Parts: sequence; C-alpha cells; structure tokens
Amino acid sequence: MSAATDLDGSARILLGAFSLIVDIGAYEHMFSIAITETAENNVELSWNTRSSRTYTILSTLGLATPWVEETTMPGDKSGSAAWIDIDPACTCKFYRIEIE
Repeated sequence: MSAATDLDGSARILLGAFSLIVDIGAYEHMFSIAITETAENNVELSWNTRSSRTYTILSTLGLATPWVEETTMPGDKSGSAAWIDIDPACTCKFYRIEIE
C-alpha cells in the first residue's frame, strides 16, 4: 500500500466499520479522455489533469507499428487540458496519453 494519506491529504481507510476495506488509492487515478472532431476535421483530445503531473501524447497509425511522441504538456491548475492533432494523417489513428 502507498502513503498513509491520499492525494488530498486525507487519511486512508485501513479497516472499514463492518468489513476489511482497504483504500488502495485507485480513485486518485481516475482519468477521463474525450476525443472530438473539430470544424477543420482535426482530432481534439481533452482530459482531466493534475498540476503536479506531466502528460505525453503519443500516436500510431496501427497497433503493430511504433508509437510516436506528439508532444509533452505539464498539468494545468484548471484541472483540464486539450491538444489538437492538426495532421491526423488518416481515418484510423490511435492515441495514448502517458502520465508522469
């Protein structure tokens, strides 16, 4: 198990009142991504962020081909970020966001 407090500074649950519940902190890593098409036919990725993290966007034209780093962005205090692929290259492209 990780630290005694979660990312908000609250104490982790060690034992529940009526069961052996353990807080593993999984909710702290909830991640939501929206993929939309812009008016210019580009692809826009938007996701929730933390200011203490860095986000690297990668793409590939096929799952059997290497991933290419598109950009790296710091987390934003607003809690969200967006990136537009101005060269989507084809009708089938895969994206991945790595969190550091």
